Amino acid sequence: MGILPLLPAKHFVILRQYRPLLGVRTWEFPAGTVDRGMAPLQAARQELLEETGLEGKRWRKLGTFHPDTGRLAMPSYGYLAHCVWRGPAYHRHGEFEVKKVSWSQLRGMIQEGTFRHQLHLGLLGAWLIRQKGMDFEIS
Repeated sequence: MGILPLLPAKHFVILRQYRPLLGVRTWEFPAGTVDRGMAPLQAARQELLEETGLEGKRWRKLGTFHPDTGRLAMPSYGYLAHCVWRGPAYHRHGEFEVKKVSWSQLRGMIQEGTFRHQLHLGLLGAWLIRQKGMDFEIS
């Protein structure tokens, strides 16, 4: 399950954490798993708070996805969380580095390959496709 935290003025919240399998720290959106007996939205709210210290004010489901149809049978849930940011544009929250970025900054990170996790790019893509009624310039 992944969360796309959206801030006013077309900014996003990303975080960086160490990924042992890759041996590097990666930038990504908050994400986690849905524990047995927990609703996906409840899990998303918990992950956002645990990883960023933020609470989503409004939530919208972006979809239920197949993360890897060749290897995984479990569904992956995507949510948009409208959040309010307080404080500096960068801070630490537990083991996570949390950063506020503009669309231009995020797009640059994608182009240079520093933001490249497939789940998180999928969340962003699902959200962008649903923007036809919103005032959001993607160029």
